[in-house]
Amino acid sequence: LASLDTAYTGKQENDPSAMTIWGVYRDEHGNPRVMLIYAWRDRLQFNDLVQRVIDVCTKDKRELNHLGEPFNHPRFEIDGLLIENATAGQSVEQEIRRLVGATGKFGIYFFDPRKYGDKVARAHSVQHIWYEGIVWAPDRAFADMVINEMAVFPKGSHDDLTDTATSALRYLRDMGFALRREEHAVDVD
Repeated sequence: LASLDTAYTGKQENDPSAMTIWGVYRDEHGNPRVMLIYAWRDRLQFNDLVQRVIDVCTKDKRELNHLGEPFNHPRFEIDGLLIENATAGQSVEQEIRRLVGATGKFGIYFFDPRKYGDKVARAHSVQHIWYEGIVWAPDRAFADMVINEMAVFPKGSHDDLTDTATSALRYLRDMGFALRREEHAVDVD
């Protein structure tokens, strides 16, 4: 699952866009686990944002990006793209659907943040997932960037990666993929 926070403008005074990519697996005891696979944050114009999302979220035979340069980021075959249901998100979703079309590469889902309160309330609603060790992050610079931003939230200068992480974890929890151990044990029985 890729989770996207959109802000399609390259201006320094505006918030950057951000994306986190998550995987779901079972540990050796069959308990659900969630892994942070990749993350990025950047200030991009609309077309560049759409292309970055498509490039990161699809794997095909292209070896060059839309500018004719080698890709400077990993590429993944995601199952779903979660986008905040806001004006910028809707425009990005429409353009991605236009470009990717009905290829079946990945589904696009909207996340309505108002359903869960403000940003702080949303972060609190998934805090237990981190506390209980359900989320695993590799020892990589992108993971450190997410962890460091979340550690100072809501007092930090950015909250874009935090928004993507809380949206993704809330979505995975609501869909039954990020269950607590006790919930999984009841679900299995």
